[in-house]
Amino acid sequence: MLSNADLLELVKAKYKTEKKINLYAEYISKLEERSVPVIFSFYHFSDILGISPKTLRAMSFDTHLFYKSFEIPKRSGGIRNIYAPYPSLESVQRWILTNILEKAFCDFLPMVVGYQKNKSIKDHVSPHASSECILKFDLKNFFPSILFDHVYLIFKNIGYCHSVSKILSSLVTFNGSLPQGASTSPCLSNIYMKIFDAELTLYCEQKGFFCTRYADDIAVSGGVELINCLKSIKKLFNDNGLSLNHAKTKVYDRAKEVRFLTGLVVNKGVVRIPKEMRRRIRAQCHLFIKEIDCLVSNLPRPEYKLPSESWKNKELVFDPIFPERILGKLNFWLFIEPDDKYALSMKKMIEEKLNEIV
Repeated sequence: MLSNADLLELVKAKYKTEKKINLYAEYISKLEERSVPVIFSFYHFSDILGISPKTLRAMSFDTHLFYKSFEIPKRSGGIRNIYAPYPSLESVQRWILTNILEKAFCDFLPMVVGYQKNKSIKDHVSPHASSECILKFDLKNFFPSILFDHVYLIFKNIGYCHSVSKILSSLVTFNGSLPQGASTSPCLSNIYMKIFDAELTLYCEQKGFFCTRYADDIAVSGGVELINCLKSIKKLFNDNGLSLNHAKTKVYDRAKEVRFLTGLVVNKGVVRIPKEMRRRIRAQCHLFIKEIDCLVSNLPRPEYKLPSESWKNKELVFDPIFPERILGKLNFWLFIEPDDKYALSMKKMIEEKLNEIV
């Protein structure tokens, strides 16, 4: 890819009028300030990517040919539609993410913990653990509600011209909105939320509250006066064009009650995994250990007595990724509760027994 200085020399060689040269120089300078690549046109972008204009045009205007869709069940019930790009489009989206979005936007507020390096749901929940009251909000249809026009404005505000902003927006949207499954969607969603995040942060600082956002889950915590601010906080969502899933709005107004935030439990100031998850992991670990013991001792495999909905694959030892799955669940448990004796001992036991059958 040519340097910006080389690009300007090419502009000077092609155009003779000072007005035209100055326009291009200003365009290059604006993008240079944001540390993003200079893209003049569709064909220039095609050259930068090393993709034929025909292929890039298909990716931009026949986007449906470059996605596969499938459904996954939501934890809270219902179905979530996932649109996963094929490798060719995924590589272009990854280029846009790495070279444009992550360079132009690297200053998200501390309250943003979703899709951020070295941050997790634990960072979303922990700041609220000792608060007397917590308000929990959920945004309705988060990715689908961020439309092509919203994305276009993001690229336009970076400094790209109309045609380039339109091409970039086409490459990272599907059916007119952000697809859940594209690598660019999480970052774009955080960029889209920047104004709301700033307004909510300022409001909470003025009131002495804490706030965090993990994707479409927002939590605000503080003292008993927080409950009287529910209407004002809801107005912030409405003023920014954000639709709440009111069925998931939750008010926790007693410090001793069990609170649920983003799949974790807060009880008496301590963050833990839910009882049901704990029970399920224990059951899976127990049966997995029995299977390994039977395999090592050449004994008949144990009978399965777990509920069918909790157990999709009963060939545990012989499932090549199950050992990684169960260890991953134990690692998550220990990430949330580092000192849990059961998770520590079970992880050690499984690792030792896996070494016996290697």
